[in-house]
Amino acid sequence: MTSTGRLLDVLPVLRDDFRVEVLFTVAGHSAFDDGVDELLARIQTRPVPWDQVVQTRFDLAISASENGELHRIRAPLLLLPHGAGFHKFVVSTSDSGPSVSGLARERLVRQGRVVPSALALSHPDQLALLERVCPEAVPRAVVAGDPCYDRILASRRLRERYREALGVAGRQLVVVTSTWGPESLLGRHPELPARLLAELPVDEYAVAAVLHPNVWHGHSRWQTRSWLATAREAGLILVPPAEGWRAALVAADLVVGDHGSVTFYGAALGAPVLLASDGGAQVVPGTPLAELRSFAPRLDISRPLRAQVSEVVAGHEPSRHAALAAAAFAEPGRSAHLLRELMYHLMDLSPPPRAPRVDPVPLPSTRRPQVTAFQVFTDLADAPVPEVRLHRFAAVLDDGTDRGTGLRRQHLAVDLDDPDGRLVESASVVFRRVADVLSWLEGTEPDEILRRCPGCRIVAAVDGGGRCLLRLREGPAVMAIPRHAPRDSVDPTVFASAVYAWVAAGRPLDDLRPDFRTRLGSAEVTVALAPPGAGAA
Repeated sequence: MTSTGRLLDVLPVLRDDFRVEVLFTVAGHSAFDDGVDELLARIQTRPVPWDQVVQTRFDLAISASENGELHRIRAPLLLLPHGAGFHKFVVSTSDSGPSVSGLARERLVRQGRVVPSALALSHPDQLALLERVCPEAVPRAVVAGDPCYDRILASRRLRERYREALGVAGRQLVVVTSTWGPESLLGRHPELPARLLAELPVDEYAVAAVLHPNVWHGHSRWQTRSWLATAREAGLILVPPAEGWRAALVAADLVVGDHGSVTFYGAALGAPVLLASDGGAQVVPGTPLAELRSFAPRLDISRPLRAQVSEVVAGHEPSRHAALAAAAFAEPGRSAHLLRELMYHLMDLSPPPRAPRVDPVPLPSTRRPQVTAFQVFTDLADAPVPEVRLHRFAAVLDDGTDRGTGLRRQHLAVDLDDPDGRLVESASVVFRRVADVLSWLEGTEPDEILRRCPGCRIVAAVDGGGRCLLRLREGPAVMAIPRHAPRDSVDPTVFASAVYAWVAAGRPLDDLRPDFRTRLGSAEVTVALAPPGAGAA
């Protein structure tokens, strides 16, 4: 899947040219082939069986992986890297020890013959590495930049569009990225996505996970979703393996990663980076990734995570990351042009006169799931007007800590639709999202919820107008309406938690009339309490 994605970045340089027909084939079998046929079918390509390919002459073959029996192809071969350069060691099939991924000599040279006709590099510094590991291939090397990096650069203007599509507007987006294997982020700290969601305030942060396709397809997509099921219920944006990761990087405010290429692309884009695993001996010394590893801050899994996230963002030095990008990617913005010139040269054709275009990546298809269970930490103040401060966290952990808020009074607020019935039964506040709050109040459901949930003190319903109608177990029904707040700026279910915190502290409900103030993280909203028949906000 990784190499397939890289090919799809490059092949648009051939569009509009009726002289060239593109066919696809899968060379050999791999444990990570799952998903490739499905992807090729989705984009409506014309696959050709490998057995037929090796019996047919072609004018050009392009691969983004050196694996497979590429030496059997009867065509000039252009070999592309499938990551951010060549920075990882892999187990070699030869007796010479580990090989550099993408530059394995036993793959590049077969029976004394260099297999690729051209080997694309993203930076001239990689020539020295190639000279060390496979000197025979140096004459075939061509510096052509990085088409994936260029597409990321072309996508930066759409950052706010990506954030809207992901559902993270108004929040800091933390992208957790893991390569594959035991030294990866998930291999070392599989609980990290859930912990981030439990320790970062829901209304101030969002968390997305970008996993290497080998995680998805080496273990199966079902298994991957199963492993992250609790995190997904807590709001994790699980980015699909084929596309979406670059949009997430453009949208990110912080990358928590490892020694994979996605972490490096995030750093090259200028995002702060926090390393949860550095790859150990897998990282090739002297590469830009090794340089990133030398100065990037390390995540301490034994410490609270929120403080570390804040420290890394506040202490970020963009100039150091800019130097990394310059050391890894030559000719930024020109890779499509350089690769097209090379491809047409290998086909012995003149390129079309029109310059190739670099398209931004598409809008992500995955949106932040709605969180349905919260641990709510609160504090109260009286002057100059009644005020309730709140911080909400996904109800993943219940360890009694204040999550770094300084607020120790807490309660559980849960959507009636939450799949975990134990949380609903334990909640102090149970809420519903309905079309019309007044119709809901006139029905039997409020009384049924209070009867079934003995710990519930307030049951509430919210509608699309921003209204929150509260039914107190001991007290009247009341409408909470935000004043002068843009719709969707604050989740109205928080008003129920604010009222609960007030009355649970023994304060009279009337003290909140006619207006009180809620502080939800950095957001501040004045709320009016009115009879149930009050108008919409």
